Amino acid sequence: MREYFLWSPRLGFSIWTRSDLPLAFELWGDREVTRLTGGPFTPHQVRGRLEREINNHAKHGVQYWPIFSAETGDHIGCCGLQPRKPAEGIYELGFQLRVAFWRQGFAREAAEAVVVHAFTALGIRALYAGHHPDN
Repeated sequence: MREYFLWSPRLGFSIWTRSDLPLAFELWGDREVTRLTGGPFTPHQVRGRLEREINNHAKHGVQYWPIFSAETGDHIGCCGLQPRKPAEGIYELGFQLRVAFWRQGFAREAAEAVVVHAFTALGIRALYAGHHPDN
């Protein structure tokens, strides 16, 4: 059973580990998921991305955390924070969802939970979020 550190009504947020490589491949190896964020990514690039997420957590206490259905345990994608200007308390909010979970309100639900967590539990000063114009 997966441990969650943060919950929303339908989602559980966990922390990426090296044993999550198959989940990382399902997400960041998917051409549709990554077509607006620089993909498709090779297996080597997916491994590198997973390592960056693990390192961000170790160094900054944040990552684009893996998210799961609270009901079924299905891996939905990721949502979380990346350091933008950590010395100034500024982080970037982002998410990516597996195609099967698009258009069901998960991105908004996850982002809202992360925003609350950022300003309450983590004491982050400001958030930045960007998007691809075609999204």
